[in-house]
Amino acid sequence: MSLVCMEKYKNLGRLIVDEAYYKPLEVDDSLYDMKNDPYEINKGRLREAHKRRGKELDDMRVDCTSMFAFIISSIARKVLMKFRDRRNGRS
Repeated sequence: MSLVCMEKYKNLGRLIVDEAYYKPLEVDDSLYDMKNDPYEINKGRLREAHKRRGKELDDMRVDCTSMFAFIISSIARKVLMKFRDRRNGRS
């Protein structure tokens, strides 16, 4: 189930294995030289890095409910199958 969640929900699916929410790395502003950036290229790259990180966090918030619903439905199916097997005399 963890592999399916990681495929479908990317880093959010790591919750199953890590038992903690994945947090994308903070953007290191010191990697972008703002003092020597006359055309503001580094400023644009820094802005895009923050946008990518923010988008990943937003996607994780949106996908969280869907992932938990998937997990619960998968577990419920397995439990139901075991219940049916036991009722029918199979172990």
